[in-house]
Amino acid sequence: MQILNIKNIEFEKQGKILFKIEKLSINTGEIIGLIGKNGSGKTTLLKYIADLLKDENNISLEFLEFGENSLLKKSGGEVVINKIRGSLLSNVELYLLDEPSTYLDYNNANKIAGLIKRTPATFCIASHDRNFLNNVCSKLWIIENNTVREFNGNYHEYKFQEEIETTEYEAELQKYKKEAKKIKKSIQEMKEEQGKKSGKPKNMSGSDYRIIGVKTKISQNQKRLQKKISKQEDKLQANIKPKPLKDKYDIEFLEIFKETHKKSFCIDEKSCEIDGEILWTSPGFTFTSGDKILIKGKNGSGKTTFLKYVKNSIPCSLQVAYFEQNNFDIFKAEKTLFEFVKESTALDDIELRNILALLNFRGDDINKKIEVLSKGEKVKLYFVSLLFRKTDVLLLDEITNFLDVVAIEAVEKILKKYPGILIMVSHDMEFINNVATKVINITNKEVLKFE
Repeated sequence: MQILNIKNIEFEKQGKILFKIEKLSINTGEIIGLIGKNGSGKTTLLKYIADLLKDENNISLEFLEFGENSLLKKSGGEVVINKIRGSLLSNVELYLLDEPSTYLDYNNANKIAGLIKRTPATFCIASHDRNFLNNVCSKLWIIENNTVREFNGNYHEYKFQEEIETTEYEAELQKYKKEAKKIKKSIQEMKEEQGKKSGKPKNMSGSDYRIIGVKTKISQNQKRLQKKISKQEDKLQANIKPKPLKDKYDIEFLEIFKETHKKSFCIDEKSCEIDGEILWTSPGFTFTSGDKILIKGKNGSGKTTFLKYVKNSIPCSLQVAYFEQNNFDIFKAEKTLFEFVKESTALDDIELRNILALLNFRGDDINKKIEVLSKGEKVKLYFVSLLFRKTDVLLLDEITNFLDVVAIEAVEKILKKYPGILIMVSHDMEFINNVATKVINITNKEVLKFE
């Protein structure tokens, strides 16, 4: 049974088209994954669906967002788990979920995925969690190039199809480059020949040159060559370069990341208690420039608490930048994106614009008000404001929360080149595998040394 059918809809934001919908449908029992870049309109689309159906007496629905952490003395992961479990016990036909795997460790994300699949309801889920999407979804909605399109299949199947399209694109690109090179070489050779035949022969007088009609012959040859050159130039013009499949972030080595003198610091043994109960016991550690360390553990094991202990143990002689998960209070709504970052970094305007462009803040985007930014866009902005200071130590608590997949890849490339001490908490397995070189594991209330 069809729950919803959307046709020929346009959404605008600040006078610009956010996305267009030609046709979208939701059928009973479907689990739909909604993907797209930060700011593409995923949350907007979920809210639109909720508004469309709120007056439908025959459809019960629930819209759940998971962006804000609770003030309870629980980890973000524990809050999310309780919220989802409580909601799925309700007799609801359609669930609209915005980033439900946020803050969840790998095991808990899998548990929630299993619970969703066992629940006799329909789901539309906005998410950037690749493993989660692949686990639960039978259909995807992709927001890309200001349009929303459907893909029948899970995330793995979508990526496989994307890889095929990428391979085909790269083959077309190589074909274009080869043909363009061939034509340009031909044009160059004809121009060189044209140059050789453009004047009278060296050993011929001007009068002989005119009398014997050599000038006429050369002129005719020039015209014939020019026609050939023109044909080749038309051929080059007709050899159209294939359009890229999608807009990729192009992160190159940033000059700001210059190698400095090796630095290090130590932390002492520590036993952490909360409400009279031991959360974890830790031995001493030494951290050195170039270390890229993951703090690993289940939800509620005390990863963020340990990261804060590390932060408080860093000597004043070292410059520290700390990315605190879900800390959106740092933003002042009245400021523009560019104003906020400008206040936070020592970069000049050109450098700053280039870096913002690398993270997909281009053109007029830099003049966006903070209040209209998505959570993912705020995360990128927060990250930039911290990263491009002169720091010796970078502490990141769930940096990938709310980031789109392409942005995560960009952040990975930047962090791999960061020369200082990097210590991070993350549940994104692919991100971890790509960046971390050492692991500190919190298990059974013990903080274990580097694995």
